[in-house]
Amino acid sequence: MLVVVGCCVGAADQLLCSGEIRADQRRKALQLAVDELAPGGTLLVVAHDSTNLAEGYGGPQDPVLLYTPSDVVADLRGLPGLGVEKNERVLRQVQSPERERTAIDALVRVHRAP
Repeated sequence: MLVVVGCCVGAADQLLCSGEIRADQRRKALQLAVDELAPGGTLLVVAHDSTNLAEGYGGPQDPVLLYTPSDVVADLRGLPGLGVEKNERVLRQVQSPERERTAIDALVRVHRAP
């Protein structure tokens, strides 16, 4: 499930999208998030990266639900007035029952022009 935290259309200064969903659903959710984003606003997308399945710890085990920062940027390409500020994989330390492990997340931060 992708969670979009915000308010009403065109009025959100900051939005957070977090979660893992299929590509077609992700594109629709991101379009809705961008529609809610106010001029000058920031959209942050965070989810387990597709590399987390083989190289990281935890998260969904279905590759259909995972994506990369580049996938998100491609989903947003062509939407007017957006600039990508950050597009990267980030490492996050998590505690497993046995020891501390590393999860790999996709992180994208986008800014809408004022």
